[in-house]
Amino acid sequence: MSSPAGTGSVPSGKTLAQRSGVVVVVVVVVVQVVVAVVIVVVEVSVVVAVKVVVANVVVVVVVEPVVMVLVVKVVVIAADIVMIVVVVVVVVV
Repeated sequence: MSSPAGTGSVPSGKTLAQRSGVVVVVVVVVVQVVVAVVIVVVEVSVVVAVKVVVANVVVVVVVEPVVMVLVVKVVVIAADIVMIVVVVVVVVV
């Protein structure tokens, strides 16, 4: 009686061990996949954030001075035109 029960218990133990092994493997794989996905998401978001920051810096550093220079030029040209008009008006009148 004891030997069949023992033999019966050993395979069930093996299947339990195999199941636990499979569960461990599945858990490890799932964890690795989740970690990989998280890493990819973080990397992508960091890259996007860096690109956005760089783009903003480029806009601030490059575009705004150009706009300021253009505004200054327009103001100077407008002032010149006003001066010319004033001079012409003064001379004509």
